Amino acid sequence: KKIVKQTHFLLDISSGISAKLNKQGKIKNPQLAELIKKTAEVSEITDGLYDITVEPILKIWGFSPVSKGKRIPSEKEIKKALKKVGWNKIKIEDDLIFTDNCEVNFGSCGKGFLEEKLKKFFAEKKVSFALVDAGGDVLCFGRKKWKIGIRDPFSKGIFGVIEVQDRSVATSGGYENYFEFKGKKYSHIFNPKTGYPVETDKIQVTVISQSTLFADIFVCIKVGNYLTYCSLSNSYICGNLLGSNIWMLGNNTQHMRMLGKKSPICHDIKN
Repeated sequence: KKIVKQTHFLLDISSGISAKLNKQGKIKNPQLAELIKKTAEVSEITDGLYDITVEPILKIWGFSPVSKGKRIPSEKEIKKALKKVGWNKIKIEDDLIFTDNCEVNFGSCGKGFLEEKLKKFFAEKKVSFALVDAGGDVLCFGRKKWKIGIRDPFSKGIFGVIEVQDRSVATSGGYENYFEFKGKKYSHIFNPKTGYPVETDKIQVTVISQSTLFADIFVCIKVGNYLTYCSLSNSYICGNLLGSNIWMLGNNTQHMRMLGKKSPICHDIKN
C-alpha cells in the first residue's frame, strides 16, 4: 500500500508532485527524473509518437484528470496546445527537471512504473512468485507460469489465453475511454504531432515484455513504420523495441479469434 500511495502522489497531475512540476515548470526529484529519461528513450525511437508532454492536448479534449468534460476543441485551441507539446523540450540536470512551458501526463506509463517498483520490492523480499493486475497491465513475477486471458473487445468475454513467466502483459484499445459526437468516436489515444485522436484499424493491442514500464508505454503507441507482419502467429509484431514484443490485433472478430488459436504463445481459450 505504501508503494502504491507514494507512486500515486509522485505521478498525480491533479495534486501530487507532477502537478507542482506542471505549475512551477521545474522540480527536483530523482524518481521522476529517471522516469522521464526512460520515456524519452521511447519518444526518440518512435520519432515523437510517444510524448508525455501531450497533457495540453488531453486537457482541451477532456481526457485529462483536470479536465471538466469531454468535447471537440476548435482548431485554434489545438494549435495553441501543440505549441506546448514536445518531449525534447524537457531538460534534466542533476535530477532537477525543467519543463520549458510543457505539461506532463503519466497516464500512459503510470501503471507500468508502479509495477516496476513492485517488481523490485518482490525481488528484495525474495518473493517466489506474484501476480499484480493493475487493470489492463498485468505483472507476472517469479518462477510460476501464469495464464492470462486477453479480452475480446467485441464482448465482455475473452478470445484467447497467453501463458507467460516472469513477464508483463499489457492490453489496451480505444474502445473503453472515448466519447461519441455525431456518430464518430473519439478515443483517449492521441497523436502528439497532430493534436487529434489516432485513427487506426487496430482495435486492441497486447504487449508482452520483460519491462512492465515499456509494456505499458508501447501498448499506447500506434507503431506505424515499426510495424511488421508475422504470418505464423497471424498477428502484427513489432520486435526489438527495448525488449518488447508488440502484438497488433486486427479489426474484425474472425482475425482476432484466429490469433487466439494460431499464435505460438497464445492458446485457444478452450485449452
